[in-house]
Amino acid sequence: MKLALVIGNLERGGSERQIVEFVRATHSEHAECVVICLGDEGPLASEVHAANAKVISLKLEGSRSLRGVGKFAHGLWRFARVLKAERPDAIYAFLFWGYSIALPLAALVVPRACRIQARRSLPDVDVPSRSIFRGLRWIADRCSHGVIVNSLAVGSAVARHEPVLSGRLWVVPNGVRSMAHRARPAGARLTIVCVANLKAYKGHATLLGAVRRLRPRGWSLLLVGEGPERESIERLIASANLQERVFMLGRRSDVHDILDAADLVVLPSYSEGMPNAVLEAMAHGIPVVASDVGGVRSLLGSGAGIIVAPGDDQALADALRRLIDDPSLRAEMGDKGRGLAQGSLSVEAMRDATLSAISDIRERQSRVRSSSRTRLRRKWWT
Repeated sequence: MKLALVIGNLERGGSERQIVEFVRATHSEHAECVVICLGDEGPLASEVHAANAKVISLKLEGSRSLRGVGKFAHGLWRFARVLKAERPDAIYAFLFWGYSIALPLAALVVPRACRIQARRSLPDVDVPSRSIFRGLRWIADRCSHGVIVNSLAVGSAVARHEPVLSGRLWVVPNGVRSMAHRARPAGARLTIVCVANLKAYKGHATLLGAVRRLRPRGWSLLLVGEGPERESIERLIASANLQERVFMLGRRSDVHDILDAADLVVLPSYSEGMPNAVLEAMAHGIPVVASDVGGVRSLLGSGAGIIVAPGDDQALADALRRLIDDPSLRAEMGDKGRGLAQGSLSVEAMRDATLSAISDIRERQSRVRSSSRTRLRRKWWT
């Protein structure tokens, strides 16, 4: 089977990391993979190249000028040529721009190929707010043979908001590689890490409200990520006099090294699908405090961390304080998370479940096509 995986680019992000891990585990022993980036390749493309899989960059650009529209149309033409040349058995398109552009075009250019959406977040976060974009998603939904979601929460929300997709949803949890975690030196300041883009829905305001309630010594908080809320977060840190405890590290390529020095991970989001930040903490054997959103409960509910209500800074502070004060509880929860990461949440488990879902969707597509041909023949003879 030949798979074309489509995404905007291979920047450092959760969905992009899942593509890279899937390709590394799949190509070419289990399936032939080609990654098509709508924009530039991005820094994670080197890992795909290292797996001997192809990365094709279309460098699509949007613009309001006539020249920009012409360049975008030319990019779509090049995309159509790529699909015709590669002739994939299935197009697996990630995130809104990936599936809203790729799947309708594939329906015209390679109509026999199976067309699959990869949904990683709740519908209200997945699509931009303008109604025209919802129209693009409406078209893509009707061009899709199936949708793979990364949590039951995302799947349930998609079925409610887009009933046309009911009966075409498969749940495949994200996968993560198990990581070694070094023992922390005795007496070292306890390190809390939050890995999240600096966007409002990631809940940094709630997190800063929570750490203000903690005792002022013995811990530090590292914020890893970049985004439009940087200035607002900096003002909150300054107004709470947390400059000596809270440090903004920006976007980093050494997240695993940072996690390797962490005692505790926190994710205070107001909305999530199945967050990679939680998965990677579990792979390192680090306990997690996270909001009860999306697929978080399916990750932490068996004892790998503490789940709190989103937006509740008092509950978040209580959970952080509990783990700060109890090293044995941190170790117990960290071990539980590492065990899950090595088993049901491994990259290999994600790969096998994804390939199985794609096979199911292709088989369903084949049955529908065969049934349609039968109905046409009957109608013609009648």
